[in-house]
Amino acid sequence: DWAGNEARCLGNVLHRSFETIVREGLDQWDARRADEMKPLLKAALLAEGMSPLNLEDTVQKGVRALKNILEDEDGRRILKRYENEQAEYALTNLKDGAFKTRIIDRTFVDNEGVRWIVDYKTGEHEGSNLNKFFDNEMDRHRDQLESYENLFRLQGETRPIKKALYYPLHQRLVETDPEGLNQSHTIKLTEPLPDRFADLTVEVAEALGAALDQAVFAASKAAGSTRLMDTCFPVSDSAAGLDKVIEQKCKGVPTAILAVVRGFDPFKGGNDLLWPLQRIVQTEKYYLIALLGSADSGVTFIHNATAPRVRWDAEANELELGTFPIHGIFQPNLNVFFSAGFGEVETLQGRQVLPVLERMTQEVERIVSALEAESQVPGPVSE
Repeated sequence: DWAGNEARCLGNVLHRSFETIVREGLDQWDARRADEMKPLLKAALLAEGMSPLNLEDTVQKGVRALKNILEDEDGRRILKRYENEQAEYALTNLKDGAFKTRIIDRTFVDNEGVRWIVDYKTGEHEGSNLNKFFDNEMDRHRDQLESYENLFRLQGETRPIKKALYYPLHQRLVETDPEGLNQSHTIKLTEPLPDRFADLTVEVAEALGAALDQAVFAASKAAGSTRLMDTCFPVSDSAAGLDKVIEQKCKGVPTAILAVVRGFDPFKGGNDLLWPLQRIVQTEKYYLIALLGSADSGVTFIHNATAPRVRWDAEANELELGTFPIHGIFQPNLNVFFSAGFGEVETLQGRQVLPVLERMTQEVERIVSALEAESQVPGPVSE
């Protein structure tokens, strides 16, 4: 997609250009300096992997973005120097045993003691109804900006925070809360889930997998197999791969027993209660379990026309009750529920652990019963 690549290349180059303006100071930049940037912009775009096709038009768009932000009051306010400021600021936090880094395009504390978080958006809307476009853009990026605010709060920031998107090609600053009259209400957990939750989940998955292997072993023995070391319950990543797993690991399993096993579709996309068992065991415990939160109604806000939006933010470990006017009356009457959910486990992510394990157990019991019934049927042994 050449258009997407063009936008990506221009965005990267403009972000670095804005950082340079901040570092050098606004007094070093004007429209003439922006025009002089054409050769540098062209070289930078090519270095980003930009195709020579439409290169000149993209350079002109880059120069226009530079001139726009330098001539715009909001743009200059974003780029001016402050005592407490950062550009292209990397914030890192530890989550579930892994370090995650986010890059904040521009942040500063203004003269009124408010921290600003600004995310540059270097695209351009060429259609009609520009205000509708900006509303949709804020809906798309609101969670991203809120996650940035959460990172600052985790770093100990206590000042008021304003969050905004800035569009240099439109000279437009779009704030999440332009009037500054709203505040967010959350319920935050300060401690992670105990490691024992992950340990118990792995133990259950291991026990269920062992039960399947033992059931195939017992059924093969009852059917007269003499190659019991070459038996197991086969599970594969695909239907096509199941035959290969059976050929390699199930040489001692009689044909009739294999027919029963195949009937339960033990592959990804076939039986999604069996396939994830090995994934649970193989996933590092830091990524295995994630906390899930929910609230049962009961948020009342007097003098507020906007219905509350209750949402669980897994990254911040908090339940968002909504954003409300600061002068209203907030009356929480909640039943709050927290449960253990699966983290980074394919096909299970975000699902509650206990109901899934219960269903897995029922499925394993069903398979064991079927294998037991088949092993009691007299017939020839086929290995």
